[in-house]
Amino acid sequence: MARYVGAVDSRDGDALTSLYTTDGRERLVYHNSGGTPQEIATFAGRAEIQTSLNTLLPEHKPGAWAHHTTFDHIVTLSGDRVTLHAQFVVWTIAGPRWSARTRVHRLLRLAAGPRRRRVAHH
Repeated sequence: MARYVGAVDSRDGDALTSLYTTDGRERLVYHNSGGTPQEIATFAGRAEIQTSLNTLLPEHKPGAWAHHTTFDHIVTLSGDRVTLHAQFVVWTIAGPRWSARTRVHRLLRLAAGPRRRRVAHH
């Protein structure tokens, strides 16, 4: 899943399609206000999956980026078929205010956790 969202966030069709078998399928579904699943689209095969990435998601403008977070992963294995269900939240920055460098520094600070200060005792 991490490779999938990384490929989608960076709009890397080659990286995305490498995650699928030649006959792989991607089905996009959302649950409406009544909780009923509704299909947005289905893509079959690597070529169609790559085309969907190139046509559905525009290229990032300068200074813009996206970051998917995923949760509630459910993996189902049935014979030689694997199905993954996951929830997605997409964070997008559309303007030049945030640079890639700023993003990396903020992520590093978040990963490092709270800073601890050393106090000298005499």
